[in-house]
Amino acid sequence: MTHPTIAIKTQDNSTIYAKKTLLHSPIFNNIFPHFYVSLHKRIRNIRNLSLQDDDMQYLALQEEDSQFGVFSDDEMLFDIGESDTNDMTEDRSSQKPHRNLKTISVIVRNTSLLVNEQVFPFSAPVRSSCLVKGIRNETAQEEDSLLVSLKSGFLLLIRIFYVPYNFDDTEYNEDFSRSRRRMLFKPFVVQWWDVSSNLSAPSLFTSGYSLTAQSSGLSVVSTSACGGFRIYNCNHTENGVFFQNHETIVVNGSILHSCFAQPIKGSILDNHVMLLMMVLTTDNRLNLNLYGWSTSERDLNVSTLPLDGGFPLPVFIVPLSNNGSFLYVTPDELIIITVHDITSAEYNFRRHDFPGTFPTNFYCPESEIVSFDDETVDEVLVSTDNGTVFSVIVGNGLVLSLKPVVRISDPISLFSLEASGDRFELIYGSSIGLNRMLMIEELLPDSFESPPPYSSSLLLKNYKNWAPLLDVQIIDAYKSKNTFLNSTQELWCLSGIGKRARLSQLRSGYSITRLGDAYSSLRKVESMRWLGVHDSLYLVCTLPFETMLLEYQQAGESDEEELVEVNEASIITDQPTIAMNMISEEFAVQVTPKCILVTSLETIVASRSVEDGIIVMSDIVGNIVGTVSQSPTSNSVYTLELIEVSEEILNIPDEDSMSQDIDGNDGSIDLVCSILVDTQVSFMKLLARDDELFVLVGGFEGTIQIFKFKEKSLFKVFEESLFTYYRRENLQLDGASLVPSDALLIDEQTLLLGTKDGLLFSFSITTTIELEYKKFFKLSDIEVKLSKATDNIVLAICGTIWLVDISKPAIPEPIIFDEKNDRPVKCLLPIYDDRSRGVELSVLLTREEGLSFATVSFLDGSVIRQINVGDSAKKFIHLPHISLFAVLSTSQDRNGRLRFVDRKTFKLLPHIEYNSRNKKYDRGNSMFDDDETPICCKIWSLDKLGRISKKLLIGCSTLAGTGRFKIVDVGKVTDHDNKTLVKVSQLNCFDHPEPIVWIEQVDDHILFASGKSMYSTSYNIEGKRLNPVSSLVSLTSDIISISVSTEKIISVTTKLDSVFQFEFDIDAARKETLQLYARDPSPKSISNHAVWDSKIVVGDKVHSSVIIMDKNNKTLVPGARFKTSGVPRVFIGNFGLYWDNDAVNSKDVISITVDGEVTLFKQININSEQFQKLSQIIPLQRNGNGDLKLSTDKWDTAFTDKVSGKGFKSINKSYFRNKDNKQGLVDYDLTEISKVCHSYISL
Repeated sequence: MTHPTIAIKTQDNSTIYAKKTLLHSPIFNNIFPHFYVSLHKRIRNIRNLSLQDDDMQYLALQEEDSQFGVFSDDEMLFDIGESDTNDMTEDRSSQKPHRNLKTISVIVRNTSLLVNEQVFPFSAPVRSSCLVKGIRNETAQEEDSLLVSLKSGFLLLIRIFYVPYNFDDTEYNEDFSRSRRRMLFKPFVVQWWDVSSNLSAPSLFTSGYSLTAQSSGLSVVSTSACGGFRIYNCNHTENGVFFQNHETIVVNGSILHSCFAQPIKGSILDNHVMLLMMVLTTDNRLNLNLYGWSTSERDLNVSTLPLDGGFPLPVFIVPLSNNGSFLYVTPDELIIITVHDITSAEYNFRRHDFPGTFPTNFYCPESEIVSFDDETVDEVLVSTDNGTVFSVIVGNGLVLSLKPVVRISDPISLFSLEASGDRFELIYGSSIGLNRMLMIEELLPDSFESPPPYSSSLLLKNYKNWAPLLDVQIIDAYKSKNTFLNSTQELWCLSGIGKRARLSQLRSGYSITRLGDAYSSLRKVESMRWLGVHDSLYLVCTLPFETMLLEYQQAGESDEEELVEVNEASIITDQPTIAMNMISEEFAVQVTPKCILVTSLETIVASRSVEDGIIVMSDIVGNIVGTVSQSPTSNSVYTLELIEVSEEILNIPDEDSMSQDIDGNDGSIDLVCSILVDTQVSFMKLLARDDELFVLVGGFEGTIQIFKFKEKSLFKVFEESLFTYYRRENLQLDGASLVPSDALLIDEQTLLLGTKDGLLFSFSITTTIELEYKKFFKLSDIEVKLSKATDNIVLAICGTIWLVDISKPAIPEPIIFDEKNDRPVKCLLPIYDDRSRGVELSVLLTREEGLSFATVSFLDGSVIRQINVGDSAKKFIHLPHISLFAVLSTSQDRNGRLRFVDRKTFKLLPHIEYNSRNKKYDRGNSMFDDDETPICCKIWSLDKLGRISKKLLIGCSTLAGTGRFKIVDVGKVTDHDNKTLVKVSQLNCFDHPEPIVWIEQVDDHILFASGKSMYSTSYNIEGKRLNPVSSLVSLTSDIISISVSTEKIISVTTKLDSVFQFEFDIDAARKETLQLYARDPSPKSISNHAVWDSKIVVGDKVHSSVIIMDKNNKTLVPGARFKTSGVPRVFIGNFGLYWDNDAVNSKDVISITVDGEVTLFKQININSEQFQKLSQIIPLQRNGNGDLKLSTDKWDTAFTDKVSGKGFKSINKSYFRNKDNKQGLVDYDLTEISKVCHSYISL
């Protein structure tokens, strides 16, 4: 199916739309705790069993002389044609077993794949998924594959490869060394099918509604919701599984359940498979259909067992391999139906009462959970909505055992439970609770009181869940001392049902986790360095007036890693260390303000004292020591010296060395050259490049100087001021001092330079040793220090930690502590141990609490701060003037219907309530009546003769169906114990005939919505009371939301009639009026709206899409429409990075779905730098009508006119997107774009 050039239509043809997913939905769809992957398979496509497979790939066969496929994927992959054709058809039993199979964890989420905790996004929401197991027996050891159905109308067969972290499908012809690059498990599509990409959403007859695979990997079935299913028989080659041409089977009715009959464990593998389906026919008859076929022959048999109208519908059906039967799990009972029952029309089913609450899912464990001395039994685990897991053991067609084995506090939506030694590993997802991995200490006892007690468990992993979303607030970012946020606004949400309601701050980036307790005595450490002497590793800590040496002891199997102080080392400890480094395997050089020392840590080998002045800066490369000394007579006179440590003393045996007098000079440490620097030096760095030595010097005037060391002399080869780049590039750096503070050379071509006022500059170094400006970033307001983490990754420390990956667009990404409070980091040092070779980096860092061990994760994802806010929370609002969040709930406790969270400490604060007479309510009483529930709120800014007073307006509903309006004063106070409390005083209250659902303010007028009408009131300052409520307008359906623009345009969303806009005015009689400004004449079911400049954006609940409307006279005309993963709500926010002028000044559309997906839509001006970068990778042009054109043909060549195919493709390929998102949308989630052009957006 050809996708031609796509027109991007905008209102004025000066902008295009772009999309960026900030957070992927956390909802689990499937869990595979033991997914087998081969570590050493070659990167190549699956071998095709038939060289002529055009009938499988095309709707119409290609002509013989067609040149299509001359550059096909198959020919561009590794090892093509190295095996002959006969090898492709070899029998499964003769396959060579895969070597080095490794078990990993794979979790399928709504819009992404979680592979060993790394997020890999799909280009469309997931519809269904299943595991296709490889054959693992005495003759074969195959890896697993994953089959995924997308709502965009594609089936994807996915294999997981062990590749470098930045490897993608465009680099499959690139060789790499696994010992030199960070490796991770990454999914790629190896075979795909187009089942309905021409539809905006799957229909009832679209295949992929449900996927199920036979446990031996012989066949896979893809069903439609009704009408039929597809059979894919599998061939297993040494390079993985391959799906043959499918067979379509017609079913007369709706398919309710389907599953394969599983072979007996340990049985001999044959080619016959059986599939069970529960079908509701078109004439409302309930049938069980049992299909049987052979994978080697085209034959199909079916047996049908009609069920009577009283047969209970099962929640799910579980195949029982050892019993040759199926377990039907209903809310009240377990029913066992055998294959013989179906084929012989026997209705004497075995039944067993189910004692639990509503069953939610099942899992068949690979390991034994409940011991049972019979290998012929089947064990099935069943979860319920109260968090209990039951073990069901079936043998001889009967339920032999049924008992709860685990209970947790969250309702379980899906789970896995496997034995791990003498304990049990539970991974579960809850659609309304938490997603976690727990280690269960022991199973529940056989006897207990009902309900079962909670299991004793250890939290191994918290997969943060912020769904379902109930309310969202976008607020201005909170900037604390010595920390700096990456964007101007923050995203907060209220999620969870009932007592699981949580207030969350949603952030994206890399995470860092502190390990163990901090060394509080080392909280004043200013810098740290490693010294590796023989097999020991030492840490040199510089404090304000001293130096400490500690030995690093790695963690054992049971012990934690620790630092032990070394008290008798031969180093200078009564002065701070400026630089220290190993210059051989045994000797180190230490530089202090008054001395340069060569030591083996046991003995001082040589020393050189400073006669005049003091050393203020130093760096060491090899046996060359660079120093900058300050004159004792003038603070503005600096001397740059290069000192060489003689290689002769490095060869002296340690026992023959003699201790030198520290106060004297030794000829083994020679001054090579010395020059006066004509600037006030801010930092100095030695750079080794192409076997040459350079000295980089920064000045307080913002200058950069580079000196070349040649023939024992220093020659200045480059000098420039950072202000030159400031003026040349028109950088917006008002008040910047641009004083260099640190520098780091990466791959001898890229130089990163930090400044004392928090800037990071990126330069390229030319062959003539000149600096070419690339980009600058505003990271903080304090000094930037740089630390190399890996060959490609640099950490910038400036209170906040930033990660710069130069293998991608070198844009700093924040590293965020998974803690409730942000505390500044003073210094950081990587630990290069075994853990640091993969996707984690061990570090040492100092903060206000002391020196700590920590782990940085290179897995880019979400970092979520959460706090439980009690039961049944529905709405919240930020009170910026007192730095509080107010949370409204439907709690049974009247005092709990209004709660407060301190934004700074992220803690719940107790509150006390006062009535309108400023008297405290008696114990048990509240300003809310028993039948009164708060449902909306708004900050009211009241101008009292030039003084702004802020109050909280609360709209309520009652059980009688009426409403109530409250005016509340909220403030922080301290009690007699100096603890912070919140004082809440009810100032005014009046009743209303209907519940008040929304409140807004226009100038000094209060607008509120109730039922189908809008009302207004205002405050009479002279009379110190509210004016009477007046009705403004009545609409034809209930009002859902209101917003007010700066032009006094009131936008209103209704339940059934889409969006209205009114113009607010005051007539001559001082009466408020609303005049129709614009409306959408087409009825829509809208979740909410947001005003975006001259446009209005709405969330469509029926079609799960975002619609951007333009005003044409008095009509709102739908324009661009983009599909989302779920029901969206739309907001206007700014998450542009601080250093990008275009991004920080723009307002973008934030789409947030109920399932937690956060997506940003923005406009890119065709005159912007961002557009110019995009136009280099995407052909953009105008047609005769002036419309912008975008062509994705070059990315979709391998898919053109095909309905299926094979290859090596990323799972978020542009071709797999939804039809609606392929038209007029630049997608920054696509690898082809993100690896070249950064969106300058961060949450």
